[in-house]
Amino acid sequence: MNKTDVKAQAHTLVKEIDTLLKRLEKARTEELEMRIGFEKKERETTDLGRDKIIALSQEMQDLKDPKTGKSNKEWSQFVIDKQLSEDVEYVEAMAGYYQYQQAHIEAQAKVILWAEKIGLVRAQANLLTAILKYIADD
Repeated sequence: MNKTDVKAQAHTLVKEIDTLLKRLEKARTEELEMRIGFEKKERETTDLGRDKIIALSQEMQDLKDPKTGKSNKEWSQFVIDKQLSEDVEYVEAMAGYYQYQQAHIEAQAKVILWAEKIGLVRAQANLLTAILKYIADD
């Protein structure tokens, strides 16, 4: 390996680092957008769920457990959960929430991936720098 070859490899690594940094920047921007979208969807879904639970709870105040004939918290909660699971608006909101959550997780993974690739290429560049210094001393 001569000095010209090492310089060419170093130049290639610098270009690669630049490309990876641009990809990382794009991935971070996408991750931030996904996080904002996810947090917004989370608030919307939480608010919708809370409103629906309050409305259903008021309707269920006098609901009696068919087994005991008395009001009880567990039976009321079961009925509320069942009604929520059948509520199209709530189910769609939850599906949207989980989609945003998944997209946010995937965006985070991309940021980590590009950051790790940059670290590997930088390590290669450091090795080439050491080789160049060694060659220069000869």
